[in-house]
Amino acid sequence: MCLDVLRAFEREQDAAHALLDDWRATASAHPALGRALQLLVDMLTGEPAAREASARRIAQQLALCAQAVLLARHAPAEVADAFINTRLGHARGETGRVYGTLPARFDHAGLVGHF
Repeated sequence: MCLDVLRAFEREQDAAHALLDDWRATASAHPALGRALQLLVDMLTGEPAAREASARRIAQQLALCAQAVLLARHAPAEVADAFINTRLGHARGETGRVYGTLPARFDHAGLVGHF
């Protein structure tokens, strides 16, 4: 499936560039998201053998960037900021991939209150 994602990006380059350009507009307000998006672009434009070897990582980065962009656009700011910081930013090393592992400095009750 991850290789299919790579093939789709290669086959539909105009659409891929349009998508990434659209995301850049949102990422400009979130430095961690901007860095993550640039990492994704770098991975997508690397050597073909490296892309195939990193297909799962590229697909993961694509999914994280898509989630972050959608949250930045449509979720309350504290929800988007918590996601971006813990999945893409400096706090990503402080959390696991399991729900409920946010660092104590985040307002847990406030985040849950949005849902």
